Amino acid sequence: MCGICGAISPHSWRDKKHAEAITIQMSDAISHRGPDGAGNYVDWPAGVALGHRRLAIIDALHGQQPIVHKPSGVTLVFNGEIYNYKALRSELVSVGYDFTTESDTEVLLLSYVHWGDACFEKFLGMFACALWDPRNQTLICARDRLGIKPFYFYYDENNFIFASEIKSIHCHPAYKKEINTEGVFDYSRYGYIPGEHTVYNDIYKLTAGSILTVKLGRDKNIQLNKQLYWQLGSEMPDQNSSSVTLNEAAQIRDELHALLADAVSSHMVSDVDVGVGALLSGGVDSTLVVDLMARNNSDISAHNVQFGQVAFDESKHASQVASLLGIQYSQENVPSDMCDDIEHIICHFDEPFADASAVAMYYLSQSASKRYKVCLSGDGGDELFAGYNWYAELLKFKAADDRLPHQGRSLVASIGRKTLSHSRRGSLFFSNLDRSFAERHDALVSVFQCGWAKSLLSDDALSLLKDTVTGKAYPPNRIRDLYNASPFGEDEIKNAQYADLTSYLIDDVLVKVDRMSMAHGLEVRVPLLDHRVVEFAFSIPTSMKIDGNQRKILLKQLLKDKYGTMFVNRPKQGFSVPLYEWLTTDLFHLVDHYLLANGKTTRSGYFKTDEVTKLWWECKHRRGRVDLSNNIWLLVCFEVWHNNLGV
Repeated sequence: MCGICGAISPHSWRDKKHAEAITIQMSDAISHRGPDGAGNYVDWPAGVALGHRRLAIIDALHGQQPIVHKPSGVTLVFNGEIYNYKALRSELVSVGYDFTTESDTEVLLLSYVHWGDACFEKFLGMFACALWDPRNQTLICARDRLGIKPFYFYYDENNFIFASEIKSIHCHPAYKKEINTEGVFDYSRYGYIPGEHTVYNDIYKLTAGSILTVKLGRDKNIQLNKQLYWQLGSEMPDQNSSSVTLNEAAQIRDELHALLADAVSSHMVSDVDVGVGALLSGGVDSTLVVDLMARNNSDISAHNVQFGQVAFDESKHASQVASLLGIQYSQENVPSDMCDDIEHIICHFDEPFADASAVAMYYLSQSASKRYKVCLSGDGGDELFAGYNWYAELLKFKAADDRLPHQGRSLVASIGRKTLSHSRRGSLFFSNLDRSFAERHDALVSVFQCGWAKSLLSDDALSLLKDTVTGKAYPPNRIRDLYNASPFGEDEIKNAQYADLTSYLIDDVLVKVDRMSMAHGLEVRVPLLDHRVVEFAFSIPTSMKIDGNQRKILLKQLLKDKYGTMFVNRPKQGFSVPLYEWLTTDLFHLVDHYLLANGKTTRSGYFKTDEVTKLWWECKHRRGRVDLSNNIWLLVCFEVWHNNLGV
């Protein structure tokens, strides 16, 4: 795992030394991603510069980057791991290629030299990379199928700038910070920014499973071309969601278990002396991963973090799992001086980001990094096997559709929208009874539903938003659109899973895991997101994943022989934190300073103070209302980010 950066800027560099100095500055901005080494490369005639920060895991002595294939001049910077690199290396050796290292980096480089763009379809792994090919004056950029590793880029007709984190792009003199108002609205809806856009104008995320070709023309102008090399559902067999026979169900369980065992085994490859650890919450997903890890190597250690509050503490379950497996287990408390770190944690994302579990992930990674450079986690299980609460809510909508005629649902929904405030329990369900499943799902996964978000924005912010989205759908509903783009037909749950996989997983969960782990130089691998597991999971009938309030049925069945009914009736906790308690005690100073100051708007100018103050009152007086702590946290994170933006 590493950090990469670079640019094609033939009109921005003063000379070669200037190009080198800026590239070093860009790579230093992400030095936390690679504390074990640094390197850079400049092709001065072309105006190309590449930078790298290294976290040494495979071939620690000889895996330095950038790496150059001398016969062709192709040069690579690469972040991630290729788990099947040994098999690919053998294949390349058999056709005459010589290797100078034992690293997966050199395998990626020579795979491109041999197969060209087709090489990316051969990789099992997580990666983001850039290859400068001087033979045709192109920079080939690629990202793994599930978007596990980040790749951001800025583009204008004279510059192409890329990096693992946005803070690196900000170091380039050609980029000037400008806020993307449409990104602000997306954030105010979901607590993160889904899709290819970011909160900054002209900075984008490379789509998961895609290749971006950057062509440098004779007059030094830059042209981009993007293509997908993988898309979920594009070549999958048509599966229905009906019940299956006992023999079919047993066959599916066996095949899934074999796939998971192979994925976990391949993800444990490492040359570093300290081996591979595990992040163990005690829930279904992480328990399954750790169980499979222990079958490969009993000399592993599992890590957990606790908050000192029973309602949010899964450490008892994690400790019990570790004891049953006979592995080492450690846990640490979130420190009492946590408030000193909070603004740093918020700003580390470079964009407004409101997933409060990032705080837990930060301290969990800090703890695990004291012993390990590599850990495995269970992320992805909720999206693949229907673990989220909102999937059960969608089934309630489906039951209502079956029992009530459309006219009746429309009447109830109309009354609900007129009489129930957004914060009242039941409001979301009743207000969406007459809407499509795509709209219902969008509402369920939103922090602020569309109308609610608009009511919070200041007049100036709304005016900017209208100007930004002129000629487009207004206001945008990103998750609804992804649901409608699902290739899985009329299966409401599978369509919701598809939307979550292509939005919440990539742009929230994996961002959180990457930033918080790499802040401590820790590589976290996610074996459940091996693309073979993902494809198989989406081919499984929905009835084997969810039935009423029972979710992740299939994964629980895989664990039943060893763990009995430990996971059957336990309510889902997720990686939750005691956010309400924090906001009303240790972190109240943030609420007070950023949200409750005098004036028509909050300090950023984006939100109305009177609406925010009302929301805070409703958050504190919770009787009859949903928990609004995530809504307040969304606003706090935005204000902290904006205050530290430096525009």
